[in-house]
Amino acid sequence: MIQHDQLINLCGEIAALVRLDLPLEEALRNRSNDLPVRLGNQVRELADRLESGQSLSEALQKDPGFPPVYAAVVEAGLESGNLAGTLEQIAQNLRILRDSRNFLQGVMLYPMFVFTILWLLFSLVSYKIVPIFIDFYGSFSIKLTYLNSLTFIQNYPCEYFIGMLSIIPLFWIMYGIWCFRSKRSLFLTLQPPPLFFWLRTANRNLAQAAFAQITALLIRSGLPFPRALSLSFQAIGVSVSESELEQQLHSIKERKQNTNKLCYPLSHLVSWTFGIPDQTILLSGLEQYAELHTFQAKNYLERLERWLPVLLLFLLGGVILIIYFLSIIFPYGYLLYQLTNMSA
Repeated sequence: MIQHDQLINLCGEIAALVRLDLPLEEALRNRSNDLPVRLGNQVRELADRLESGQSLSEALQKDPGFPPVYAAVVEAGLESGNLAGTLEQIAQNLRILRDSRNFLQGVMLYPMFVFTILWLLFSLVSYKIVPIFIDFYGSFSIKLTYLNSLTFIQNYPCEYFIGMLSIIPLFWIMYGIWCFRSKRSLFLTLQPPPLFFWLRTANRNLAQAAFAQITALLIRSGLPFPRALSLSFQAIGVSVSESELEQQLHSIKERKQNTNKLCYPLSHLVSWTFGIPDQTILLSGLEQYAELHTFQAKNYLERLERWLPVLLLFLLGGVILIIYFLSIIFPYGYLLYQLTNMSA
């Protein structure tokens, strides 16, 4: 799938081409020569589909490299007659999310190095010290249950040491996979990946803001409410049919209680949209809704940037402290305590 940065740049380029009223297929084909090989091939294939007579949204739907909801965004932009504005708004929200993910990668890099060094030291200490403690406890016939369960360190020292060291590359591989996946374009949907709570909540707020922005564009262009809302839902990865929306609109206009209660995300916003007769008030409300959720998303991302380093420090420090306490400090103190009692 196309990477996050590449999709943002492509949104900007297509928006610029649309504003300049240039033929997309020719411009994309020329631009593909300056792109990385894989992305360049995708853009050339996209240009081929456009030349064959397909619309931009149809061409994107048939390319597995683009997120499915991206085609829905383009379709919404085409129907509104403001494709450039739609793409620019989405790109702006994607930049906010991308910058936060880049920050997360940088924040996690330092604890990774610290953990690697401390784990290496712990592996060496336990490899050398734990067998000595086991011999001491055996010599004085003192029992310490969890220490007796570590006799495999004494029996298989090389295997233990190799096993402990193997955790380090495994940890870095997991970090590398996460970094690689986070660069892939996951787009703005109401079902974001389970990364961090604040990042997940910020992603959801940005998706709600995108929904309101696209809905306002489509309504301003004169599309019927059910069609505008259906396209907006598709743009954030939610499937809601026009017939369901028309049913709800009819119930609100007739002031009837809907017997078949519809359950889908943002249903409260949809009900409010159907209940406002004045279009000026409606558009103003949608813009304020988008601004509010964009502000909330930035607020969650600021919390993430502020508190994640502190949380990682406490978590990492606590784990290392517990490990050193159980492997060195407690066995040594308990041995001295038992020897003191025996001498008394």
